[in-house]
Amino acid sequence: MNYFEKILDEKTKQENTIDYFTQWNYDKEIYLDVLAGVRDYYPNYTDHSNKHSEAILTNILRMFGEDGILKLSSFDLWLLLESVYLHDCGMYITREEAIKVLNDDNFKQFFYNISQDPRNPMYKYTKFFGDKYEYSDTIYHPNHDYSMRFIISSYKRSKHSEDFQKVIEWKDKLLPDRMYKILGNIAKAHGEKFSDVLKLPKKENGLGNELGHPIFIASLLRIGDLLDIDNNRFSKMLIKNIESILPVDSSWHIDKHKSIEHFWIDEEKIEITAKINSGKKNYDIADITGNWFSYIEEEYNNLLHNWKRIIPKNFNKTLPTLGELKIEMVDYEYITSKKKPKFSLDINNTLSLLMGTSIYDKKEKAFQEIIQNSIDAIYLRVFEENKNQYNFNKKLKLEEIIDLFKDKKILVEINKNTNKSENDDIYNYWNISIKDKGLGIDKEHIKYIIEAGSSYKDDKKKKIIDSMPSWLKPSGNFGIGFQSIFMLTDCVKLRSKSLYSHENIEIELLKPSIFNYDAGNIYYKKTFFDYKQEIGTEISFEYKTLKVTKRVTIKDTLGNEKNFLKDYISKYDALLDNNFDIGIYEVLDTLNKINMFSLIDIIVKKENEEIILDKKLNIKSYSPKEKFQISLFPDNENLFSDYYYKNQKVSNGMIIQFFPIIINIVGFKANEVLEINREKIKSNFKEEHTIELIEAIYKFIAEELNFQDLEENIKVQISCFYFYYKNYLKENKYKKEEVEKFFYDYKSNDFFFQSINELLELDEFSIKINLFNSVSFYYTLNNERITEGILGIFLSEIFKKNHYNVKCEEDGFLFKKIAKLEEEIIDIDYDYSKLFSEFRYPGNRGRFFIYSNKLTKNLRLKEYNKLELEHSKTWIKFNNGRENMNIFFPLIERNFILFPFFVKSYNELIWNDTIKEKYIEFSYKNRLNEKLNREDIEKETDKFIENIEKEIQKIGNIKILKK
Repeated sequence: MNYFEKILDEKTKQENTIDYFTQWNYDKEIYLDVLAGVRDYYPNYTDHSNKHSEAILTNILRMFGEDGILKLSSFDLWLLLESVYLHDCGMYITREEAIKVLNDDNFKQFFYNISQDPRNPMYKYTKFFGDKYEYSDTIYHPNHDYSMRFIISSYKRSKHSEDFQKVIEWKDKLLPDRMYKILGNIAKAHGEKFSDVLKLPKKENGLGNELGHPIFIASLLRIGDLLDIDNNRFSKMLIKNIESILPVDSSWHIDKHKSIEHFWIDEEKIEITAKINSGKKNYDIADITGNWFSYIEEEYNNLLHNWKRIIPKNFNKTLPTLGELKIEMVDYEYITSKKKPKFSLDINNTLSLLMGTSIYDKKEKAFQEIIQNSIDAIYLRVFEENKNQYNFNKKLKLEEIIDLFKDKKILVEINKNTNKSENDDIYNYWNISIKDKGLGIDKEHIKYIIEAGSSYKDDKKKKIIDSMPSWLKPSGNFGIGFQSIFMLTDCVKLRSKSLYSHENIEIELLKPSIFNYDAGNIYYKKTFFDYKQEIGTEISFEYKTLKVTKRVTIKDTLGNEKNFLKDYISKYDALLDNNFDIGIYEVLDTLNKINMFSLIDIIVKKENEEIILDKKLNIKSYSPKEKFQISLFPDNENLFSDYYYKNQKVSNGMIIQFFPIIINIVGFKANEVLEINREKIKSNFKEEHTIELIEAIYKFIAEELNFQDLEENIKVQISCFYFYYKNYLKENKYKKEEVEKFFYDYKSNDFFFQSINELLELDEFSIKINLFNSVSFYYTLNNERITEGILGIFLSEIFKKNHYNVKCEEDGFLFKKIAKLEEEIIDIDYDYSKLFSEFRYPGNRGRFFIYSNKLTKNLRLKEYNKLELEHSKTWIKFNNGRENMNIFFPLIERNFILFPFFVKSYNELIWNDTIKEKYIEFSYKNRLNEKLNREDIEKETDKFIENIEKEIQKIGNIKILKK
């Protein structure tokens, strides 16, 4: 008989309320049987037998002492004893209930949800029953029995605070039903919110004059239950029986209780210490222990703030002081706060996006992101170690830069795990490590690895980067960074020593998207100091490749560099070789591509043998503030420009006409320049920065090249570029007279047969369009073949100095020189069928300009860039209505008129009095011939409208609408 029973016995005899004690003795036997049966379905849970009930009572006695318990009424004592034993009886599951659960649609959905969630601790138990929840047809096995019990108990556990009602219904009752309803509400309250507890009655009449206090008894039950955390709540024998199939979260709770090293509860104080020493499980156990301690703190604070409202009038005891609830971990520690280090779920989504949408067409591309991290770290370290004695604000030669990085090589080691590979028919396994001598990582900066896309929050690093020359600044990342390594492996080990703190750290990181409960976990070992370890970072991981690859694609994208995959395939003999493992050679090719243009050497060792990689550095000097580094090709044989971003080859660059060069983009962040796979330049970057690049090339020509010493073909390339793009710049700050003189005088039998100066002297010249076939053609200038680009440059320069009348000939155009602009005429009729054609470019919709001819010469407008159109100017395009007229656009541009009709569609035009008035007003205000008055413009407009209406009647299918 415990102390509470003893006091109840004594009080009921004194008060003649013996029915309390009699009922209790009867009920207790039922409770003992029911609680003993809880283990049938909850063998993996803490002990919920009468030992747990007695522990709750003991905790209450410790907190308020014997004299405090003596102040409770017999009704309160009965409610307390009954509720302490009753509250977990709902965990007892009968055979009939189990059968009912199996047929419950809610349970089937519960089962299905678990089967689809590999992170759920119950997930593996659903696999015994197949992928579906049709478990009724499964062949029996003892593990099946336990698996289903675990799942059923997991389902029922959340409702156990209500399911005890069946136990009340089983009992014979000496006391009124009202009291059992109160008892039921108290027992139920142990699993509800504290606000629900406060809804219980403060007082309730008993059998005689005594009062019960339901809200107080429920509060005692809840705090006593929470404090049953000591390390003896599991049956060692029972756990040993199911140890091999124990749910992982159950093992955490076992270790939680085992970790309790200091336990003090009395009237003075509550104080608990947990010392966790379970290896990698430390974080999980600390998590649930911390959660439990939080429940205790929350419950204690709720009681403290409502104590006077809760306690009976004669109960003068106060709560003991809540001391420290402390958690200590052996070997491991937290990174930030008391939160388990873990990758966020959005990392998982990012990795799925990368692979699922083929952003990385091959997973080996992730090596580029990882190596780039090492390169960036080395850039930072080199700057930090040399900024005080080295002038980074001057232009540096390549030789000087190579000297800066000579001791900062990246080492990549690749070794085959022979034993594991031999025991697997499908995969080979490789141990890969990547070691750099960069800045290193300390505890403070690990959070930037864990949280993708958070490196921008690193203010210290950002401050350093802001002071670095553009060519040395780290490339940054796309919010992926280190996490891209999980495209290669499920587990990564990281060792690092920081340049700043000299801390040595060791971390193990698990892939967020693996199908396991510990997905995304991070295990951080306690910081230590090791003077022998070098500053920098080493990551190591296992990488698996297919032993036999059924399909392979070889891309020659960079010219004559080494191709390890190609060499391997050329030596492969399908008759003799069992393995056709190309995966590791694709890794070598990726590393070779990175090393080829990198300022930092990558040393690769495969099975302890060094693999020699290519090196090809083309940029010979590096300026601190330039956004684009530009260089000539060493052999001058390239037809197109090569693009690099921070010394890494990229594709899809801006198309620069005539002048193929090497362009290294250094003055922008990676996510501003590159697509997420780091292989292509973004379209919007090209749109926004092409003019800036053109200006940088002009600067390179003006300041870096001695034009007179260049080979003739390069002079021609530069000259063509110079004249082709000079109209793109608002102001040409890099004008070079020697280039202009060379180009105006130059002619060549190999390139163009007449110079610009010669053409300027001619009274007339012809351009002919010669057809290869129905879809392709070429131009001739005065019967000599010429490329469209060169022809465009020639005409642009000629039209700046001379004026011409243009006449359409059968196979081209004839240009006759005249004295002044006002006399210029484009003597070419309008082709209205093409002007509105539904097959032409959409520019023929809405409002547009067309060239003026003999009919419309008096409607001709002044220079296009001087027109008064305000914001709408950019929305009015040019429509020539004929093929091949764009080649002499500089002449057309000074012979514009605005087409009067609004073109709604290819067969609908709009013309009305409002449009006419606006059109005349605009044409008059912007007229080229200022001798014409408004009436003249109106007459010319009417004449033009009459001509249009006449011509479109011939076409037959075009309507003129009023609106």
